[in-house]
Amino acid sequence: MLKEVIILKEKFTTNQIQILSMSPVSVEVFDDNEPVESFETNAKQTVYSFETPLDSIKEVVIKPIPGVQYSFLPAIKAL
Repeated sequence: MLKEVIILKEKFTTNQIQILSMSPVSVEVFDDNEPVESFETNAKQTVYSFETPLDSIKEVVIKPIPGVQYSFLPAIKAL
């Protein structure tokens, strides 16, 4: 079962994340306790850049999308 993954700001050296997943996942970028940016991934793209500057990011949350079947766990890496 896929659960949400939280990556803290300290793990990032750029405002990018690498996600390898055949099924889409939801990504939310938080500044303090409010989401400031969100998007869904797709299988054809693996590296995603945040519009939010790195120094404004508190954490990034990756969540499964309800109703989507996941054959394997996504590979996630803070860049």
